[in-house]
Amino acid sequence: MILKSIYILLSLLFLSFSVMAESQYCPFKTGSEPDGFRGIKWGTDIATLKKQQFIEVESHGDVKFYEKKKEHKKIGNIQLSSIKYGFWKGNFYSVRVDLIGFDNNNLLTFLKEKYGGCNEKSLGRGMYFISWKADISEVSFMYGLDKGRLMLLSNSMTDQVEQYLKRR
Repeated sequence: MILKSIYILLSLLFLSFSVMAESQYCPFKTGSEPDGFRGIKWGTDIATLKKQQFIEVESHGDVKFYEKKKEHKKIGNIQLSSIKYGFWKGNFYSVRVDLIGFDNNNLLTFLKEKYGGCNEKSLGRGMYFISWKADISEVSFMYGLDKGRLMLLSNSMTDQVEQYLKRR
């Protein structure tokens, strides 16, 4: 029962990100669409990576999140609080980056420079959302005054996870 609740929760999370971003997707600047993160390509089997560099920090059935033991927790000059690598059935499909502090505007500027201009959407209560999407990847950033979450997702892998969750 708990496992089914976790799957439903994950499904709703993916759906809510998609619904929020549906009218807000921006195209990636030419040549900037990511095909993974920090040298790990989408779909890479965790068994092919050096296991000693990853620590499992969350597990939700077939969805597992890892942190690297020696991770450079910065993007540009922006300090990050955590970087979690998501694997579904052992295959790399997402990155979840959390910020706590006041670097959200710096990260927003960095993302717009890297991926292209895009207008953020107000979600109310001081929260904003911005997203880029193309054939391979989606990059979404939801943030408020003192915290934020950056998500990078493999479109094909996310589609597989969503289909799997719907069948459960």
